[in-house]
Amino acid sequence: MKVLQLIFILILGVSCRENLRDNLNVKKESNDTISLVKKKSEDSINQKIALDFNKHKDLLDIILLLPDSSFSSWEWKLEDRKKWYNEIKSNNFYIDNDPLYFNQKFFESTKAGFSIVDGFWTITLFKADDDSYVVVLNDKVGDGNNVTFYEVKNNAIEESISNKAIFTNFTDAFKSTKKGNGNCIDLFEEMNYPVYDFTIGETIQIIILDSFIEEYGKDCLLGNTQIYYFNSSTKQFELQKIDWN
Repeated sequence: MKVLQLIFILILGVSCRENLRDNLNVKKESNDTISLVKKKSEDSINQKIALDFNKHKDLLDIILLLPDSSFSSWEWKLEDRKKWYNEIKSNNFYIDNDPLYFNQKFFESTKAGFSIVDGFWTITLFKADDDSYVVVLNDKVGDGNNVTFYEVKNNAIEESISNKAIFTNFTDAFKSTKKGNGNCIDLFEEMNYPVYDFTIGETIQIIILDSFIEEYGKDCLLGNTQIYYFNSSTKQFELQKIDWN
């Protein structure tokens, strides 16, 4: 009987040790999984964005010059821009700790774009013959654009340029000189409150987004899209083409 009890105790001890070892392994695997998930979570929050400071210095300098009012639908204070600038200057990268809010989509020598929550903000530089820049900001939220122009020379903002000065009577430029039918009067009144989309790259395109104008405008308009090229001598955007898009 004692022998059987002894054997039972030995078996029980081995079983307990195996259970303990299994539990420790499960706990270790669980901890490893938690650590991995935590690391992935931290990596998704803190993203290292490579950016060559010397290559993009002109654009980075100009972003620092912009007044806070340049960011009409979101907030990017000068103090925050300075920290971002100095981080890039020191490391040739910056840590994006909130990519869901401020997410760099592209950054080139003369243009950059960032998605901001449900909007998109771009900056584009057009270099003039006197080494100054005309800076175009496009703040797009929903169906609307807020486009702002500045002239920058010798690392200082010379002036803020109004859209009307850049695109003089651009609404009238859409209108055909030919006499259309009676719908033209109603359509021209509709054009007093249109929705436009600005696409800014090597050229600036202005597109009418109003469906009424697109559907009924071909008898009254030259097109729904204007294309402007930058004249580096005059620092003006000159209308080159009106067409249907």
